[in-house]
Order: sequence, then C-alpha cells, then structure tokens
Amino acid sequence: MRFFLSMFVCAMLMLPMAAKAQDKSDDKKSGQFEYVDLHPLSIPVINEKGVVQQVSITVSLECQMGKRDALNIYRPRLMDAYLRELYGALGSGRAMMQGNIVDVEALKSRLSIVTERVVGPDLVSEVLLQSVHQYAMRGR
Repeated sequence: MRFFLSMFVCAMLMLPMAAKAQDKSDDKKSGQFEYVDLHPLSIPVINEKGVVQQVSITVSLECQMGKRDALNIYRPRLMDAYLRELYGALGSGRAMMQGNIVDVEALKSRLSIVTERVVGPDLVSEVLLQSVHQYAMRGR
C-alpha cells in the first residue's frame, strides 16, 4: 500500500514539470509562424429570390517567420480573389450544406486553393477562418 501511495505522490509532483515541458514545446512550435490578419469579408448570398443571407468571414493566414512582409504585398489580390470565390460559391450553393447553412470546411478548402493560386504554394502554411457569421435576411 505504501508503494502505491509513494508512486501516486511522485506522479503528482512530476505533473507540473511535464506541463511546463509541454508549454515550452508549444512555445517553440508557435514561434515558427507569423499570422497575417485580413480585413473581415462581408458577402451577400444572392440567388433567384434576391439577397437571402449575409455571410461575414474573418481570415488569417499563417506563414513562416520572416515572410509576413512578402505576404502583405499580396493582400489586395487575395481579398479580391476571396470575394470572387465566395460570391460564386455561396450564391450557387456549392459552399452550403442542407438547410442553407454555410459549410465551413468547404469554405476553408476553397480559400486554401485560391490562396495557393494567388501567392504560390510556399508562402502560406495555413488558411485560418477566425470567424464565420451567417445572417438570414428577414422577409425572404
């Protein structure tokens, strides 16, 4: 019984050290990347009935350390390409799930493809959707 009690005490004492080691490795991983926050995108969803919804999306781009300035050069082109893609995808329903709910995974996939097309395959590591808000228009 004493053996198990002493093992338990040792394990509890080592737990904070393991957590600190994990925090340090997380800090190293997060130090490898920089993030470029883009302005929020607001897209009306237009179909044969007119404007039926409004979708707002906030996008951040993850890039390697030191490549942030190179990525900022592409910001206007990226915003234009994102708007074009989102108008088409949301208006046609390709990025919607059943019930006219935005398919976030489809949006992320489409924006990743557009990003690679605009800036090339090596500049952006990940496209991050910070927020996606969907508002139904009244009376439609």
